[in-house]
Amino acid sequence: MIDKLLKPLEDGITRFWDRALRKPFVLGGVGRYLNGVSGAKARWNRSLEDAWAGWRLPSSLDVERMHERIGELEAHILRLERNLPKRELS
Repeated sequence: MIDKLLKPLEDGITRFWDRALRKPFVLGGVGRYLNGVSGAKARWNRSLEDAWAGWRLPSSLDVERMHERIGELEAHILRLERNLPKRELS
């Protein structure tokens, strides 16, 4: 029942956006908006990293590097354990 009522509305909205997204000025505006949002996000991330550095907290890059080093250490320990001589339990 409700599907029959909403179908014309959904079709109308779809037609509207199909026409709107073909217009260059709409796409240009959306592009400028996305450019501004991504620039604001980059500035926010930089200010957050600076604030964390001021508190001497690790940055996300520091944490990522730490995880990489831990993975390398785990792999090295596994290689060393495989090369240990087998001991019999008595």
